Amino acid sequence: MLKTVISTFLAVLLLAATLFAADPPEKIKWLDYRQGMARGKQTGRTVMIYFYSDSCPSCTKMEQETWKDARVVAALNSRYTPVKVNVNTEREVAGLYKVYYLPTTWFIKPDGKSYGSRSGYIPAEMLLKILTYIPD
Repeated sequence: MLKTVISTFLAVLLLAATLFAADPPEKIKWLDYRQGMARGKQTGRTVMIYFYSDSCPSCTKMEQETWKDARVVAALNSRYTPVKVNVNTEREVAGLYKVYYLPTTWFIKPDGKSYGSRSGYIPAEMLLKILTYIPD
């Protein structure tokens, strides 16, 4: 009986160690505005600027859904320069892009010119389609 309990305990312990040792899911490697624009120019990658606010419900939904989608994370980290701008703390940057609605996502060429923007919540599937049309 004791052998069975010990064996079961060790099996559970081994399973728990395996689960906790697994790599955590990858996250988007966000940069601030100045870093991101410099990196986009340096690497020749398109810069995606995400304007948000902590008090914006649609922004929270994007944080919980779109930005956690593994396909979106992989696409942005491998082919784009992702930039995250809080409009409450970086009002000057938000003003440069005339951000009036949140969230707003801009796509910027490496030379600083704009491909365009999209206001409002963007589901992962839609963002993936947008990313296929914008050169990386």
